[in-house]
Amino acid sequence: MILLFLCAAVWAGPGVRVVVAPPERFQDLSATHVRARVWWEGPEAEVQLAQGGRWKTVGAGSAPVEIPRVARGAAVRLRLDGAWTEPVYVPRTIGPADLARLSGPDGAMLAGTVGQIAAGAEEGTAWASTLGGGLVLAGPGRQVRSWTKWEGLPDDRVLSVSTRDAQVLVGTASGAALLDGDRVQEIWPVLGEDRHVQSVLLTDSGAWAGTPHGLHTLNPVRSIHAGSVYSLAPRGDGGIWIGQGGVRTHGPEEGTLAPDVALAGDHIYAVLPVSGGIAVASQERGVWQTSDSGLAPLSDYPDTEAYALARTSSGLWVAGGTTGLHGPDMTVYGYADGFPGRSVWSLLSGSSAESLWVGTDRGLARFSPGPEHQLAQVEVLPLTRWPADEDADDLLEAGRGLWAAGERGVWTLGRPHRWAENLVTSSPRAVVAVVQGGGRTWAVGDRVVSMDRRGSLASVPLRFRATDAAWSQGALWIGSAVGLHRLDPETLVLDAPVLLDGVRRMVGQDDGLWVAADGLPVHVVGRVTRPYLQAHPVHDLAPLDQSVCLGTDSGVELLFPSGDVTAPLGERRSGVRVTAVAHDGRGGCWYATEAGTVGRIGTDGGHASMVLPTGEVGRPSRVIPDEDWAWVVTRYGTWRVWLPVSAQP
Repeated sequence: MILLFLCAAVWAGPGVRVVVAPPERFQDLSATHVRARVWWEGPEAEVQLAQGGRWKTVGAGSAPVEIPRVARGAAVRLRLDGAWTEPVYVPRTIGPADLARLSGPDGAMLAGTVGQIAAGAEEGTAWASTLGGGLVLAGPGRQVRSWTKWEGLPDDRVLSVSTRDAQVLVGTASGAALLDGDRVQEIWPVLGEDRHVQSVLLTDSGAWAGTPHGLHTLNPVRSIHAGSVYSLAPRGDGGIWIGQGGVRTHGPEEGTLAPDVALAGDHIYAVLPVSGGIAVASQERGVWQTSDSGLAPLSDYPDTEAYALARTSSGLWVAGGTTGLHGPDMTVYGYADGFPGRSVWSLLSGSSAESLWVGTDRGLARFSPGPEHQLAQVEVLPLTRWPADEDADDLLEAGRGLWAAGERGVWTLGRPHRWAENLVTSSPRAVVAVVQGGGRTWAVGDRVVSMDRRGSLASVPLRFRATDAAWSQGALWIGSAVGLHRLDPETLVLDAPVLLDGVRRMVGQDDGLWVAADGLPVHVVGRVTRPYLQAHPVHDLAPLDQSVCLGTDSGVELLFPSGDVTAPLGERRSGVRVTAVAHDGRGGCWYATEAGTVGRIGTDGGHASMVLPTGEVGRPSRVIPDEDWAWVVTRYGTWRVWLPVSAQP
């Protein structure tokens, strides 16, 4: 028997979705009964919850209706206009935005990547879309307020934003939403065949939305033209400019788009009305502006990688992505000038003549170039300690908290160690593994830093690039492209490597190591290696009681000491790439597929699975079990998933 749970802020009927309250304490991450809100579009409704085989009314009125305590996975339905909706389910997951909010501090942005910025209704304020951290309202004095699914948005991944007076139109990865004041007023979950709304525009004549497959008007929803729409801008006469495979335009009257104006085939990420015409930001051909002969390139600006434009009294400013912020007179500003990130993606002219809002890959800042021969003034808005869009390479639960590791080093959630801050501040860059062993916590990156129970630190330089690490046979083993390196925990001396090409993943046991190297599962005891050749190419592996669970290009496989390989999910599920597996502590195996399915296989062959609530999971790289919960690390953030063993037959 197979059980499948679709876990999301599920849609049914008129935008019905159930959203769980963000956790307030680390221990809330394991709560199976939670507070939830039910959102929908339309008139007042009756809300019922499935309990004990019966439906029970738990609230009524306009959205949202809040349920003070409800079990994860419980079914909810609404009575709207005299009819019941299809059931939706309380999510069994905790998403990256909720983890970001928990990591604190309060009043900080929840994600670093800022896609678009639009002017707020009050002077000195701005709205910003963030990838994974919802919608942000930035105000004076580094004030930040966030809107996520909990506040009514259809998705935490906000791709675009446009404002008009007190109205705010946002495009998300699950449709468009209109805010009036600080409340979500209307949602369009699907436009044509698309949920991704990558550009939006509010004008006097109406609301517009661009998706990967076309341009649409809202109220009423009407498809205008096919093709991916990257940007929208007002034309001044009621019409609009469109970045859609080049620069296009649409007049104030209903009709089809005009032919390409210029830059056919380019990704046009911004069109800015300027005196005498427009300025255009093209990913392929840089910055162009209206001239007597039409659009012409501006030689003082990048000839490639232009993503946003803004104008101040001194001239035109360009967001150049990885090349930074480009200003008049060929000036360039970046991370060394105080920006929070190394890439600049979005811009908005500020309230003063020379100020700008600057969106980067690591947060939002106010910027003023400063007088001649003086440093620029940069005010960075606070960012949470664990942004929703930050990749992690490894996680380790310890004490009353969690160690996390990635490109910027080590950070924490909760309190994994009394002296945790010692390791955080001293950790190396590009940490690929956090390991406990020998009474110490080890962070392995461009060097090895370890901390004992008293908070004392030790450091060992590495002359190779580490790929993973594990504790085994009384020592720390570090993987690299050429083999395995044993670090003696007492002398902190590295032995000569055990030669093994392409070490990618390591799992330690008391009597040996299991290693994924060049797609093969390899058992290592001391300096003796035994490869197994029967499995499909291996991405991850997890030793169980009587076998080894393998995540392969062809699904989950079990490797036995004899060398035999079986497929526990059967041939019907072969061919699905499984990129992460882990021992569940009960003899079974957790797994995650490239497409975002997370599952458990019991010792008796029972199976339960769910789908992460996002269409863009990215490649899961780690599954870290925690009893009936598991952490799932992906390229687009980290999730926490609840799959109780009772769900397995």
